[in-house]
Amino acid sequence: MAKRVPQVLSAMTPFPHSVDRKATISEAQIFMLKHWIRHLPVTDGTELVGLVTDRDIKLMQSLPRAADDDLLQVHDICVEDIYTADISESLCKVLETMVKRHIGCALVTKADKLVGIFTSTDACERFADYLARDYSLTPDDTAA
Repeated sequence: MAKRVPQVLSAMTPFPHSVDRKATISEAQIFMLKHWIRHLPVTDGTELVGLVTDRDIKLMQSLPRAADDDLLQVHDICVEDIYTADISESLCKVLETMVKRHIGCALVTKADKLVGIFTSTDACERFADYLARDYSLTPDDTAA
């Protein structure tokens, strides 16, 4: 009997942190460091409007510029062409889309509201669980 492909709901991180589009880059970076996250959804009120990553911030900081970092806001560097997946979307389809688009996360929505985030780290964790379960790995096999 064939197994049914799970939904992204089963592998996402629920209730992700987010940042307002008018927050400064410095505020976003400090928040990301504090919470050990690399992907931060950007909102305008309750509307999802973009995504800022630790990589975006590092790239911006490496560019020579005259502007003061404390004046730059998240909306100045966030990616607005974001990938959103409905909470009921097939995990396989989400993974395929992430690979095709060369992106590190999908923002998960329900009724157009942010409810989760699925990152490449979540994918690795899910795959490690699959290998451990389906190949009967011992704790020694999974130790780093």
